[in-house]
Amino acid sequence: MANDPGRSREFLKYMVSPFLRDILRYLQSQIKFALNRKVLRRNQLWRNRYLNEEVIVVGNGPSLRHMDPADLLNRHVIVMNNFYRAAWANTITPVATCFGEPPNSPAWEDPTPIFEMTSSISYWLHIDNIKRGGPLPFDERFSYVLPGIEPKLFRQSEIRLDRPSVGYQNTGILAIEVALYMGFKSIKLIGFDHDWLASPEFSRHFYSDEKDATDMLGRLSYLELIKSAERTWEGYYAMNRASKSHGARIVNCSTHSFLDVFDRGV
Repeated sequence: MANDPGRSREFLKYMVSPFLRDILRYLQSQIKFALNRKVLRRNQLWRNRYLNEEVIVVGNGPSLRHMDPADLLNRHVIVMNNFYRAAWANTITPVATCFGEPPNSPAWEDPTPIFEMTSSISYWLHIDNIKRGGPLPFDERFSYVLPGIEPKLFRQSEIRLDRPSVGYQNTGILAIEVALYMGFKSIKLIGFDHDWLASPEFSRHFYSDEKDATDMLGRLSYLELIKSAERTWEGYYAMNRASKSHGARIVNCSTHSFLDVFDRGV
């Protein structure tokens, strides 16, 4: 164990109860909230902006290659990450574009092209991106979120993005949080293939067959992938619980998707 720092860290985590670690993360988020209260309170501008309407949340899975982009015209749409690389990305104007990575993540990349190439009504980022000198928080199009409540710990009645919110393992969960916060009651997911455990070489996208430089999938052991998938699924279960509190319904319309938390649809 002494020769394997990764396993040593795992052992230390094993010595501390998961519940205690989640409480400590929540307390840390409260401190960060106190320091960023004004920035987060600006998110109230978007609360229930689209009350009782329908939205399509577009993941980046390869199943979207079989979709007719015209189906998204004149619809409320939320997109994420490198969606702008799609050949037809400029044919729609998303109500929100989400970039969930914090700057300390090995999967982080400069989000500037996302803002420049995606004509979105709003942009949603992890709060730590402010420190990178990115878009000024005074621009009302840019909103920042502070994930601080672990999914298993989340028992609140609604999603609130103007205070510490539910932690997320991937940007798809953040996009659902944004949809619920904006008041959408019908949330349809497309491109949420989530087939990482079946195809662990690299994360495949609908807009390219190439492996992204920041793709961590092939660098992780299969055990690490399993643990990552577990936390991802816990996040989706938290979103399913939250949707019921909001009186909303989430339907997974992604073809050949491994995501089995939500109702299936077309």
